[in-house]
Amino acid sequence: MPRPNLAAFLALLLSLVSCQAGPPPAGGAVLPDRISKTTVLVGQRQLEESEWAPVEDQFLLGAEYSSISTQANFGPEFGFNGSYASEDLGGLTLDATLLEAYLGGRIQSTTGNARPFFGAGGVLTYGEIELSNGFSSASADDTVLGFYLHGGLSVRASESLEIVFDVRKRFGSDAEIEGVEIDVDYLTFAIGFSF
Repeated sequence: MPRPNLAAFLALLLSLVSCQAGPPPAGGAVLPDRISKTTVLVGQRQLEESEWAPVEDQFLLGAEYSSISTQANFGPEFGFNGSYASEDLGGLTLDATLLEAYLGGRIQSTTGNARPFFGAGGVLTYGEIELSNGFSSASADDTVLGFYLHGGLSVRASESLEIVFDVRKRFGSDAEIEGVEIDVDYLTFAIGFSF
């Protein structure tokens, strides 16, 4: 299946950031010192096809918290996510799961209705592969540290709700499963809601 074009997305994000002047709060309202948001994300994680096929495209669900200074437009972020894919191999079922926890820093506009953001940090990734035949199963797993970059756009839908578009890239280390090194780097495309 064709891969989405990351370069095109980043070019679009940069154009949004360059256009984002952000009007001052209406009516002379004063911004709070920090804007803290919890975001729920749903999307797709794309692993390296040559190493993960036929379970390289995984459904993803995650949650993230960020707290951005309105003076510096910067603050911490942390979150958790998990992804899963399953494939029938003619009497056998192959399941693949990735779970993550991450912590990093985030730059984000705090004014305007469209608020671009960019974040980076460290990530702890747990990966598991399981093969079963309905009566018995065998599995292998590993946990590794890595790094992530992500960026996107948060669009205000109401005073308390924002729609979030997020692209994330993981890099930096391979997992070792049953003595074989396997690439756990990925590209993730997600949409979510912040409140």
